[in-house]
Amino acid sequence: FSELPVELLAAWYLTQESSRPLYTANDPSSCSDPDRDDVQEFARFMSLAGKAVLDIGSGSFITPVYANAGNSDHNSRIAHYVGIDPIPPNDDPPFSLIVGLAERLPFKNGVFDAALIATSLDHVLDVATTLSEIRRVLRPAGECYFWGMFVDNEQSLGPMGAPVLARIPHGAGSIAGARQNSGPQSTI
Repeated sequence: FSELPVELLAAWYLTQESSRPLYTANDPSSCSDPDRDDVQEFARFMSLAGKAVLDIGSGSFITPVYANAGNSDHNSRIAHYVGIDPIPPNDDPPFSLIVGLAERLPFKNGVFDAALIATSLDHVLDVATTLSEIRRVLRPAGECYFWGMFVDNEQSLGPMGAPVLARIPHGAGSIAGARQNSGPQSTI
């Protein structure tokens, strides 16, 4: 990560900043829309009650519905919720927010029970470093919950594939063998 060219970092920053209006609007494609079935399925998929949770790419303006205690009975007793996002908020968010990058998580080792990556892994600059950082800040029995979608072709012009949900135990080392929901019977 530290060896990325300054030009790449600058371009990434401009892309994030130019997207700010979309991320802070009441956009129906937002992961904070309580009427979206996929948002509710992600909330049900996770087991966060009583846990210290880090949400990577949380957004900086509204508590995501999938982690909002008031909107998800399944996760209604999250012990501690912290978001990290590179886009600074316009106002004080309704949750603990760190403005920063997933590649440089500003936390001690082993402080979270769960990490969430909800449609945000495609926004990081260095996936391997991000995953290494997540592993570092998770407790030994911690889990990482992943929600992503994959494009069917190399040009990113085709239809989106089925969304994938994965629960990755701390010691798993990869998504292989993790509990996953994907495919026609569990498309969200």
